[in-house]
Amino acid sequence: MERLAAMIEGGRRGAVFQGQRALHYAEQLLGVEVEIAFPKGLGRVDLLLTGNRIVETKAWENWEKLTPEIRISILRQFEEQITKYLSDTRYTVLVEFKGKILEEALRVLQKLAQDPRHTGRLNWTTVP
Repeated sequence: MERLAAMIEGGRRGAVFQGQRALHYAEQLLGVEVEIAFPKGLGRVDLLLTGNRIVETKAWENWEKLTPEIRISILRQFEEQITKYLSDTRYTVLVEFKGKILEEALRVLQKLAQDPRHTGRLNWTTVP
């Protein structure tokens, strides 16, 4: 929660959406585990629910106004992030997009989902 508060205070894009999703799951009493899900140096997840489910939230506003270079960079980071999560076979990943899924992001997700190592462990959806 401290991490989310810092993101919101810093004006980081998408932080409010991530906070709303964390509260959504907390209200459902699914629970949130505060732990480092990956070995030191590989980072941590935004939201790890009790058990093995990782929820990654994305709110990519003003996508059309970004330069092609910035878009490519964001998509590359997105692919690396989801690949990192999927690298540990203990976890399943749900990516939630605010409003809509961008075509470019959908292509990345479909490519990753087709990898036999990830079968049945990657899903995505949109939320209001």
